[in-house]
Amino acid sequence: MDDEVILQLYNERSEKALELTEEKYRGLIFSVAFRILRDADDSEECVNDVLLKAWETVPHSGVKNLGAYLTKLARNAAIDRLKYRSAEKRGAGETALIFEELEECIPSPRGGESLADELSVRELLTSFVSGLHGEERGVFLDRYFYAMTVPEIAKKRDSSEGKIAMRLLRTRKKLQKLLRKEGLRI
Repeated sequence: MDDEVILQLYNERSEKALELTEEKYRGLIFSVAFRILRDADDSEECVNDVLLKAWETVPHSGVKNLGAYLTKLARNAAIDRLKYRSAEKRGAGETALIFEELEECIPSPRGGESLADELSVRELLTSFVSGLHGEERGVFLDRYFYAMTVPEIAKKRDSSEGKIAMRLLRTRKKLQKLLRKEGLRI
């Protein structure tokens, strides 16, 4: 089913929109959540949360790309659930590792940061990722947006783990350099 038709059904508040969304995107939503949570039950809950959130938000949010929007909702729902269940106690090691890797590049929140500062960092990150090309962008998004492990990325891209790890390191260093150039404290 074409996304434009599904989006129109959301705008008409037709429950058929939810059925079609679940049919077309359940697998994608589940896989995004599972990569972050590493738990099938929690990932299923995220699927339900995303469908509800889509029902509540799609009609008035100007969604153009339904798949990307649902992926973002899934990622956010999974991160919220991960925070809730406490990563340290439940051993969500891969996600903790991802955040640890990015800590060297991205400024951590400090009590004095304003919303404008936070938006500035978001804009810089968006610009940075948009400026990456081909394999470099794909690997970066696989790791830090889709929460894939280095071995998963290597397999997906038919590459060695060492090459993927080195590409990620170099890309993080580029990001760090950009943020420093823009005057952000790291």
